[in-house]
Amino acid sequence: MSDATIIAGSQIKAAGALLSLLSAHPDLPAGIACLEKLQAGDRTPFEWGIVVRHHYSLSDFEQWRAALRFDSDRVALDTSDATTNWLQVKGSWRGVPVEMTGFFTFAEPTAAQVLTCHFCGTAKPDVEVAADPFAKEINDEEWLIPLCKDCYGDRCDEI
Repeated sequence: MSDATIIAGSQIKAAGALLSLLSAHPDLPAGIACLEKLQAGDRTPFEWGIVVRHHYSLSDFEQWRAALRFDSDRVALDTSDATTNWLQVKGSWRGVPVEMTGFFTFAEPTAAQVLTCHFCGTAKPDVEVAADPFAKEINDEEWLIPLCKDCYGDRCDEI
């Protein structure tokens, strides 16, 4: 074998760094971690490094970025894909290159939330969270509940 980078032994340094990384931060959210050939810099040769991908939460990505003290100014944003976007930052851990990616999608706009009235059970646009006038007057308690205008009026009439 002429290329030592294709033998399993060439991954030992990166594997040790990955174990060290996970051992140093056992309470951080789990991402998908693996070893891949990476470049430490733009003009450096490829070497075995650590790749960590966060598919579930950008918060997970940010917790890891902060823990590894990767500069937030070096985080790159890619929104070129129609369905999946990502943040990516590169750094090193124990002399081994690390590439961390956090995937996300932009949420589709949704219709305005319509609340359901606590008393009549109807979901309609005029339902608002309000203090129940009956509970305030009779029990001297403040109950904040979703009420439609009709039920609010009925509750006022019950006083």
